[in-house]
Amino acid sequence: HFHDVLCLSEAKGMDINMEDLLLIEKLEAAVWAAHSLFERGKTAGSSANMSFRHNDLVYISASGSCFGTMCREDFAAVRMDGTPVWDQKPSKEWPLHLALYGKSADIGAVIHTHSTYSVLWSFVPSRSVSDCIPDHTPYLKMKLGTVGLIPYEKPGSEALFSAFRERIGDSNGYLLKNHGPVVPGKSVMDAFLFFISLLYKKLLRVPGNKSLAVESCFLEFSKTNPWGFDLLNSNVDNSSLISLLL
Repeated sequence: HFHDVLCLSEAKGMDINMEDLLLIEKLEAAVWAAHSLFERGKTAGSSANMSFRHNDLVYISASGSCFGTMCREDFAAVRMDGTPVWDQKPSKEWPLHLALYGKSADIGAVIHTHSTYSVLWSFVPSRSVSDCIPDHTPYLKMKLGTVGLIPYEKPGSEALFSAFRERIGDSNGYLLKNHGPVVPGKSVMDAFLFFISLLYKKLLRVPGNKSLAVESCFLEFSKTNPWGFDLLNSNVDNSSLISLLL
C-alpha cells in the first residue's frame, strides 16, 4: 500500500510528503500485526491494544477496536503528555504505552494483549520479578531481554499504571499479572517479533504432551485451590481441567 500511494501521487503530479508516506507505512504494519495476532488466537474481541510513535505523536489503537477488523482509521493520536489530537478515544491503557516511550527514545512501538498462555504463566511463582521467564532457549533473551512481572491491579487503573512505572526500568518486556504481556520494540515489526518470541517461549513442550505453561499453572492452581476442591487428589481427569483453564 505504501508503494501504491507513492505511484499514485507521482502519476497525478502531486507533491510527495515523505512523512505522510512513512506514517501510512507504519499504519499498514500495525494493521498487519494486529490481524496476524488475531488470526493466531493471541487476542479476542477488543481486549488488546498497540501503538507506535511517529514524530511527536503516539498513534494507539482506539478504545473498543478489535485486532481482527483493525484498519488504519482505528488509531487515535495522542501527544506525549496524553493529550488527544482529535476526538477519537484511545485505548484506556494508553499510559502504559506512554510510559515506555518516555523510558527510551529507541522504543518506537508497543504491543499488549491478554493472551491465554501469558496470563496462565503469570500465576507461576517466579524467582525474580524482574526476570520471570526461565531460559529454556536463548532466543527470548537475545531478542527482547528480560521480562518483568508487574503486580496485579485493575486494568486501566492508575494503580496499574503506577505499578508499571515503578518497575519499568528493571526489565525489557513485561508481564502484567493475571492480565497479559506488554512488549516494546524499535518498530511495529520488532515489537511483533519480540512478542511472538515471548509467546512461543511459554509453549515449549514437556513430557505428557502438555505445554510447560499449562503444566506449571495447573500445579499452581491446584495449590491455591480456586474452585474449592482438591484438584491433585480428585477423580477429575487432568486433561479436562487443563481444557477448563484454556
